[in-house]
Amino acid sequence: MALLRSFLWCGHLPKLLMLNAADSIIKEAMRLSSASMNIRVAKEDFTLHLDNNESYTIRKDDIIALYPQMVSLDPEAYEDRLMELVDKNVKLLTFDQSRAGLGILQPTHDIEFKYRLKSP
Repeated sequence: MALLRSFLWCGHLPKLLMLNAADSIIKEAMRLSSASMNIRVAKEDFTLHLDNNESYTIRKDDIIALYPQMVSLDPEAYEDRLMELVDKNVKLLTFDQSRAGLGILQPTHDIEFKYRLKSP
């Protein structure tokens, strides 16, 4: 965040705004690498009814883990949710699984990339 703040204070905001696809790229990368889980403890007995007509009985003090990334894989929300955007011959990134369940997975190594600003 400090790096972004210093970038903006140095008068680079107009240049940053010209990176039209950067916002979409960052959001898509975060959507596909999310590994967070919400863990809750049931306060009372209840029955969980799902859209596919399945139901589960949850008892008081059962531990429930919710995996929000499933929304990102919903075909109703994302028509081409698993579309490959890379060349098949390019080696894909590997992710550090040591923080799985705690948020966005980090790559196992730094990623080098180049960008060029578009003319206004």
